[in-house]
Amino acid sequence: LVLLKSDQGEEYLLQEEANRQAQAVNVHSLKTISPAKQLAQFTGQQLRNDLGLISHLAIDRKELASILKVSPEELRHVYQTTSVAVRASLNGPLTAQKGSTLQRILADHFQNFPTTNTVLLTLNSPGGDLTASLTLLNYLSDLRQKNIEVIILIHGEVRSDAALIALAASQLYMTEGSLLGGEGAAYHVQEDLAEAKVALKKITDDQFRHWSLWQAMIENSLEIRRIKNLKTEVEYLLCKEEYELLRKNEFGQNHPLADQEGGTNFQSWDEGKPIEIRMGISAEKALSLRLVDKTFDSPGEIYNHLAISKEEVASVTPGWAHTLINALASDTLANFFLFIAFVSLMGELSAPGIGIPGFLSAISFGLFFWSRFLHGTSGWLEVMLFLLGLTCLLLEVFVLPGFGIFGLGGGALVLASLVLASQTFVLPSNSYQYQQLPRSLLTVVIAMGGFFLTMFVMRKYLHLAPWLGNMVTTPPSPEEGKELDYRETQAHFEHLLNKHGMTTTPLVPAGKARFGDEIVQVVSSGEMVSLGQPVYVTEIQGNRVVVASVLEENES
Repeated sequence: LVLLKSDQGEEYLLQEEANRQAQAVNVHSLKTISPAKQLAQFTGQQLRNDLGLISHLAIDRKELASILKVSPEELRHVYQTTSVAVRASLNGPLTAQKGSTLQRILADHFQNFPTTNTVLLTLNSPGGDLTASLTLLNYLSDLRQKNIEVIILIHGEVRSDAALIALAASQLYMTEGSLLGGEGAAYHVQEDLAEAKVALKKITDDQFRHWSLWQAMIENSLEIRRIKNLKTEVEYLLCKEEYELLRKNEFGQNHPLADQEGGTNFQSWDEGKPIEIRMGISAEKALSLRLVDKTFDSPGEIYNHLAISKEEVASVTPGWAHTLINALASDTLANFFLFIAFVSLMGELSAPGIGIPGFLSAISFGLFFWSRFLHGTSGWLEVMLFLLGLTCLLLEVFVLPGFGIFGLGGGALVLASLVLASQTFVLPSNSYQYQQLPRSLLTVVIAMGGFFLTMFVMRKYLHLAPWLGNMVTTPPSPEEGKELDYRETQAHFEHLLNKHGMTTTPLVPAGKARFGDEIVQVVSSGEMVSLGQPVYVTEIQGNRVVVASVLEENES
């Protein structure tokens, strides 16, 4: 390779080409650049200063961004020439178990299919565990260090700490109507925010990016401004702390914010106005801020954009157990479980002993709490509150008849445990959690409403059923009911003292018993008495008739 200088200028030519060119032009000089029989090799300095073949030298991506007059955020892509892709998804509240499961199934796939070089991850999560989010962010960032491209699609709401996972993307996309950032399912204390800032600074520094906007995803008190370079027209999204560090030339003279003399020319920068991201960033706004590469109307459009076939992309999903858990934790099935549990519990309390209704109620409550526990919205607190509330209710029914402090307190504890099991927080602390609280209450309200409606229907119509009619007493007609009420309000029951009769309904502890031709509203002394059991009157208190089981009298 030689450098030929002639009347026509300078040209880099092979020796044979230079010899032919020299016969046609007036040659000023001929200089050997790389001798024959060895490969040409040049440093960046030689190409820039000696040969003039490149226009600039850049130390890192931040300096390259300054040269190209773009934001460093726009230089994050690593495009593969050919893709062997795998797709995965992360949905619902983020827990340590859910994050580790995703890492494990991806690691297993890479081990089984080592040629895979692209991960397509779909996110839809309100967050919930900052440590789990940072752990998953580090894992995906390490994949990029191994030349595995991470493509992330935000489909739905990716809030709070879950939004940090998007920082690992080499290509980031959103569907229309999606949301990135904003207050989420978890409340982060100051110590956790400080630790997260250290981790984000490290990751963004490795990627030659800025950390301010990502820290603001979890720290809503952080103000983000559009800092504009008036010379290059490039905009940066920075908080005051990061901007001050840049103004102090923290990153050296090659940083885009540094002027030619190595200092910072403050007058060439416009701090701009704060941007509102507390409630999250919409797909349209994210595109205008250049946080995402493109938005889609539906998730399926990403395959056409990436020029890959969805059928050729392997899908990694958790095992059948996790799939079942996600299905069980849906609001529809949660309402169904609670409905079955309450109806079965009432059926169990209507008869002495432990039977099929009690077993079914225990299974339904167990499935509800188990699915919510593994789904990340329930913990031991909710289980303990439920058991304590149930114990108080049983004490009220079997030990302390009536409806006093144990009944009210037990009922409140049971309802509180069911509401808390439907959400990731105890008390709401941000706007998102205040929005979620009515949904949690609605789950319990729907289940209780269905329970009371079912009880009403069963009480009114179950006696008409062909096979189930024998399970309940036929209710009196409206005329019979009025007459019975009149007789009971005017009646005196002293003549029934020590009389023996037969229960016509279960006593739980109140019910009815027949004494001769007379059916009377009675109450047991605390014990449960089943239908058709002999009883005798032990006490008369006005219209209150207290009875006891004849079986207990015989035993004593």
